[in-house]
Amino acid sequence: MICAMTARRIADGQSDTFIDKFGEAPENMSDEMIDKFTAVYACRNTKDPNIILTFGLFDGTIEEMHELQSRDERVSQLEHIDPLVEDVLIDGSFEVVREFVSEMSPAR
Repeated sequence: MICAMTARRIADGQSDTFIDKFGEAPENMSDEMIDKFTAVYACRNTKDPNIILTFGLFDGTIEEMHELQSRDERVSQLEHIDPLVEDVLIDGSFEVVREFVSEMSPAR
């Protein structure tokens, strides 16, 4: 599993608009991309509401994720939100190497 994560500084007072526009992406995403992303989140920093962290959990290989993200719908999503972004603080893809919560859950 891959965690794709980006932290952005959003133009002052535009974080709600950014989250709304970011959330419109599933309407334009292919079924293949929706099936591979098991979860996608937008999180607002509790100390600075203009910092938004977005991340998604991708059930596939890094090559599959990069191929899907290179498609037009992803490019369109970024063009849709870019006017609201002042700075990208961190952007990357991270391999999930261990899931701690499942290890702590009682056996079913």
